[in-house]
Amino acid sequence: TTSKSAVVADGVANVDVKCGKIVISASNEADMYSKTYVDVWGAVNYAGSNNDVTFNSIAKTNVAGDLETANGDILITSGRDVEGNIRDMHLTAESDILNGSIIPISTYPKPSAVVNSETFVDLANTANVLSDGNVYLQSNAGIADVSGVADTKDWVNEVVGDLGGAVGGQVGYTEKNLKADVKVDGYVETGIHRNQSITIGGTNVVNDQATARWFTLIEKSAGVGYNFIAGEDIQHQLSQR
Repeated sequence: TTSKSAVVADGVANVDVKCGKIVISASNEADMYSKTYVDVWGAVNYAGSNNDVTFNSIAKTNVAGDLETANGDILITSGRDVEGNIRDMHLTAESDILNGSIIPISTYPKPSAVVNSETFVDLANTANVLSDGNVYLQSNAGIADVSGVADTKDWVNEVVGDLGGAVGGQVGYTEKNLKADVKVDGYVETGIHRNQSITIGGTNVVNDQATARWFTLIEKSAGVGYNFIAGEDIQHQLSQR
């Protein structure tokens, strides 16, 4: 059993990025393999085994504070890594039983592989998420690959097999319970700098005809850039003609 959490707390966390993206993520992954071997010999013997592999996973991403980026995206995810890749869960349970007794008493085990995965993204009513680009809210319970295989061998099984019976490899028990949820009670806004403006004006300062000058004044939003190329003095141009 494993549990992971990523938390942006109200009144504690205030993430403000001037340039670049913000990624908040919580995820789990698993690669579990279990195999049991049972070998018995003698006159009369019992052979059996239990092999159960279970993975319980909970991943939560909770945002209750402020997130803002002036130039980039915001990714709030659960069940994915910081690169956006969905996490994998691989579980395998195998049982291998050999009963070499003269009078074998064998069971047919069902090794089990079970995945229980829950992922949550929760934006509380105090969350304030502001982005110049996109906001992604993603919850993925993961990719689960589970396998259960059993193999029972004794001379009775071999005879039954020769007669056309079903012996040897048996399918075990597998189960996948996956749940993903996104809950938004807070405030989310994209394109916070979508309204841009530039105003070009100026003023003419005249002391006398020989010293008349025009001063250009520019007012703009933070996201607007410009290049200003000053022109030649008009009096100078006229004197060259």
